Amino acid sequence: MRLTCSMGGTGKPFHAGRRVEAWQGNCVALGAAAGLLEPLHPTALTLLLRSLAQLIQLWPAGPQAPVEAAAFNRTAAGALEGARDFLIAHYAVAGRAGALWDDRRAASLPGPLAAKRDLFAARGRLPMYDDEVFEEEDWAVMFDAMGLMPRRYDARADIVPLAAIERHLAEQRARVIAQVRALPPYAQAMAALRARA
Repeated sequence: MRLTCSMGGTGKPFHAGRRVEAWQGNCVALGAAAGLLEPLHPTALTLLLRSLAQLIQLWPAGPQAPVEAAAFNRTAAGALEGARDFLIAHYAVAGRAGALWDDRRAASLPGPLAAKRDLFAARGRLPMYDDEVFEEEDWAVMFDAMGLMPRRYDARADIVPLAAIERHLAEQRARVIAQVRALPPYAQAMAALRARA
């Protein structure tokens, strides 16, 4: 797939990629400076926030921090690859018609993504790997939205009786309704905010 970015009328080819070392010496590349997958997808913000949190955890005690840099570089690379797989999955499992979509579905997938897709398609489960950027729920929602339905349900669902599930959901619903009813009316809440300003 080829993506062209345009500024002032002339397109420039866009190439996804990442730095081999996001942390080198006393310089740390964050966000799009460390790697860019797709300029129009919000994965860049997710990766930036994750990198900032990782940098804070590994903040060095001195000017030289090769161990911290190596750990940061490993997790940054893993996070970018996980985000890449999440983006590829949007194209690989989409049920849309057209040459672009047919081409993307026919393309070979990275091993971890193929394992995720195949296990989800088989029984609705998702293997989660180290340095995952997106949660299991994100993957499940994305696969579901793209039309990938598991062929059978997870056998663990039979462990909990249906009546217990229905009771739990009814309790959750009642709790949400009670919390909403306890909120002040909109006009009252806005008046309180204005009074504080």
